[in-house]
Amino acid sequence: MSLRLTSVTRRYRGAKRAAVDGLDLDVPDGALLCLLGASGCGKTTTLRMIAGLDQVDSGSIEIGVRTVDAPASGVFVAPDKRDVGLVFQHYALWPHMRVRQIVEFGLRERHVPRGERRELVGAILDRLGLGDLAERYPSELSGGQQQRVALARTLVVRPKMLLLDEPLSNLDAQLASEMRETIRTLHREFGCTTVFVTHDQSDAMALADRIAVMHGGRLAQLGAPLEVYRQPATIHVARFIGEPPMNLLPVSHPLVASVPRDERTATVGVRPESLRLSPASPADPEWTIRSALPTGASWVHSLERGETVISAHVPAQAGAPGDQVTVAFDAADASHFDASGVRI
Repeated sequence: MSLRLTSVTRRYRGAKRAAVDGLDLDVPDGALLCLLGASGCGKTTTLRMIAGLDQVDSGSIEIGVRTVDAPASGVFVAPDKRDVGLVFQHYALWPHMRVRQIVEFGLRERHVPRGERRELVGAILDRLGLGDLAERYPSELSGGQQQRVALARTLVVRPKMLLLDEPLSNLDAQLASEMRETIRTLHREFGCTTVFVTHDQSDAMALADRIAVMHGGRLAQLGAPLEVYRQPATIHVARFIGEPPMNLLPVSHPLVASVPRDERTATVGVRPESLRLSPASPADPEWTIRSALPTGASWVHSLERGETVISAHVPAQAGAPGDQVTVAFDAADASHFDASGVRI
């Protein structure tokens, strides 16, 4: 089921600016879209409006061929009538119910016959590795198990659209990695359009077909993960995506002064992994290593020259703190931004 947001705005009472400001967004049927951004950017408000938990102040939301929220036309479809499943960040599992009862709840509300309910619940619990936990209470489950119960409860009713609010934020690194694969696999199997919210770019890059980067209630960039990473639309996106983030230097800086550029170029950006480090020579500009941090298979170096500090992500250690090195990169790897911070 496709999703379309047209000029959607939401302003909370007493707020100085809109939480979501004129947002346009198209999500094709079957896509897996990530709403990515820092706290307060409007991503969770957007998810809540899609689910129907918040109403838009202006603009419209369409799910499939049906308009579900359009104040100008007096249209508002209740959350339970949208055929949308929402998994909350904190799972919202009823503590007095066993796993089987929790997962069965939505089917009961839809008056699905008992025999069919048992069959559907058993199938989804087995699919998510919860079959042996059906009689446990939420307090007897790990965080990863609770997350899977929340997914099972939502998926068992076969929603046309799945909404996930920070689905991996409460899990440790290993469980988060396992859940990424689970969500990806479930998306392929169920085929429902999925929109998830996160502030973690690793989750976005690993899971999404497309990423919508939000900033200040507006859409900063929409594109495939590698497109957003390699061709950031604005300086904000360049700073937000990547760990370490893109190095941004004024066009007059010696490191980028020789890069061919448009006359509009004000800032040149270079990803840390595009930099090459070598021992300094008298003929080349020298950078001093401030720190050298191992990340396992690679190293992150912080380098300084005068008041300028940059990062390099390299496959092998290039020196120790205090050593001097030469920095080089290919001009084709540079991004160019104008004076307003927009990519050229």
